[in-house]
Amino acid sequence: MCYAVPLVATIISNGFRKAKKIQNNRLERLNLLLLGGTVMLIVDHIWNGEILLAGKNIFKDLLLGLAMTGAIFIVWGLMILKNKKQLAQRS
Repeated sequence: MCYAVPLVATIISNGFRKAKKIQNNRLERLNLLLLGGTVMLIVDHIWNGEILLAGKNIFKDLLLGLAMTGAIFIVWGLMILKNKKQLAQRS
């Protein structure tokens, strides 16, 4: 179930982007990062033999999903900061 957290975040982010008709590379990158995190957590479940994609301890699974989603948002924020610094150096 840990994959559910970044998956829900992806759906919300993508829905927000489409509802507001935002053409923003930052949000597209966030969606790709979240989707990648979702896929990797699904791979982790399959790798560990959890064929039904639910672990023995759902609470721990959800905490792992929150940690992964938080890490994705941190990486995304760092990407934005780096991009801003590069743009500032060019001008």
